[in-house]
Amino acid sequence: MGVMELSFCKRQRVSDNNEVLASAGMGTDAASQLLSMPREVLERVLRLLDSVSLSRASQTCKAFRVFDNGMRLVEKIAREGVLEAAGEQAGRWRRRDWLSRLYIEDCNVGFANFQWSSSTPSPTEQGPSPQYRFLPPTNPGSYLNIKLDGMGPKLLVSDLSTADQPVLRWRLAVRGNTAVEFGVIPLNMVEDDKSLHKCQQEEKKFEKVSGPLLDSERPTGFCSSITVGSMLPFKTAIMKGSVVELLARRGRLEILVQNPADGQELYWHNTRTVPKPYKGPREVRFEQDFSPDHDVKLALTSWAHGAFDVLHPAPGSRLLGPALRTAWHLTSSGKADITSSSSSLRGVKRKAAPAAEQQQQQQQQQANDVVQPQQRQQRQSASGPSSM
Repeated sequence: MGVMELSFCKRQRVSDNNEVLASAGMGTDAASQLLSMPREVLERVLRLLDSVSLSRASQTCKAFRVFDNGMRLVEKIAREGVLEAAGEQAGRWRRRDWLSRLYIEDCNVGFANFQWSSSTPSPTEQGPSPQYRFLPPTNPGSYLNIKLDGMGPKLLVSDLSTADQPVLRWRLAVRGNTAVEFGVIPLNMVEDDKSLHKCQQEEKKFEKVSGPLLDSERPTGFCSSITVGSMLPFKTAIMKGSVVELLARRGRLEILVQNPADGQELYWHNTRTVPKPYKGPREVRFEQDFSPDHDVKLALTSWAHGAFDVLHPAPGSRLLGPALRTAWHLTSSGKADITSSSSSLRGVKRKAAPAAEQQQQQQQQQANDVVQPQQRQQRQSASGPSSM
C-alpha cells in the first residue's frame, strides 16, 4: 500500500510539473533538451530571462533550484543580474532575496505624455507647450532630464498604473527646485495638478467629469521640508542631489531617499530660503499603507525650475545591454524600442565613424593603386601605333 501511494505521488508530481511547463510555454521535450545542456550553456540561457520567467523556471524543475556554492542556481543568476543593473546599490532593498530584487529592477515605468523636447524649443511650434519637457541624454554618461516650464504646482504621473503592472518603480535625482512632492494618486485624480498637494480632488469640475470619489480614494506620499501648504502626511529633507526611489503596489508605497554627503539643506528664514549644511541621516526609508481597493499611479509635484534626472532605465531595457539601458526611446506601449537609434549610441557611432572612413579611404587608395597602372599601360599601348 505504501509503494502504491509513493508511485501515485510521483505521478502526481510529474503531472504538476508538466502543467507548469505548459503554463510557461515550454514543452517537456524542450525542457529535457535544456537540462541536457552543459552547465555553462544553461547559465547563459537563464541570464537571458527576465525576473518573471526566471521565477517560472525555478518552479518548473528542481534542477533550476540546485545549490551552487551555498546558493540556488536561479538565485545565483538573479544576483548577477541585480549586480549588473544596480552595482553598489544592489543591497538597498533589504530583507529581500535576489529574485525579488531582480523583479524590482524590472518593474520600471515611464511617464505620462512622454515626448522628446529640445533644449531650445522653436518659436514656430504650434499648440500649447507641455508642462514638463523631456530632454534626451547628451552623452553616454548622462541621463534623461525632466524640466518644468512655468510655475507650479504641476503634476507628473506614470504612464502605467497598478492595473497594468503589479509593481511600479521610479528612481529620480532632484536637480532643480527642492520644493517637491512624491507619492501615489488614484486614477480618477490624475487630471488635477493639486491632487497630490492637497491629498484630495480640490476642484469640483473634476468631480463632475470623473464622478464622486470614495473616502478611501486619497493620494498619499511625502514632501520636502520646505514645501509650503502640502497636506501630505510626512516631510523629510530633500536637497539638490537627493535620490528618491518609489516602489508602489496596491495598498503599499515604499520610499527610499538617499541624500548626498555634502548636501545643503534649505530652511525658511524671513520668507527666504537659507542653505545650511545637512547633518541628518544619509538614507531615509519608510512605508505607507493605503486602501488596496483602488489602483494608483506614481506621481510627483514640483514648482518653478523643477528638474529631475531619471536614474532608472527605460522599461524593458535591462536585457538589451548597457548602451540601450538608458536610451529611453519608448514606443506608445512604454517598452523600449530596439529599432530606434538611442542617443547613448550616437557617441559610439561618432567614435566608430572616423575609423570606418579611414578604412574606406585605404581601400579606395589600394583600388587606385591597382587601376592607375593599368590605365597608364592602356594609354601607352594606344599611343604607340599612332606615333609610328
